[in-house]
Amino acid sequence: MGASCAKKKTNSGKGVLRKGLLIKYGYSYRLADSQRKKALESAIKAYGKTSVYNRLRAVVKLAAAKEPTVAAVFQMDAEWVKAQPTAA
Repeated sequence: MGASCAKKKTNSGKGVLRKGLLIKYGYSYRLADSQRKKALESAIKAYGKTSVYNRLRAVVKLAAAKEPTVAAVFQMDAEWVKAQPTAA
């Protein structure tokens, strides 16, 4: 069993980073904390907590090397989303 058995480790087909999904709720990393959190609350209502968290974490991983300050904002927001209570 050679290398052909190895699973491909890519994000293709998962749809985690479709552009504009958080922007449509008013989210931008450039906004103030309170505005970002309000937008994230709206996104959580639409997509669910886990989905929003996963999107933010994916951006953190992509931005970490080239834009560490931007990645830090997304990381902060991801942690905030994770700390939110799960909707009943």
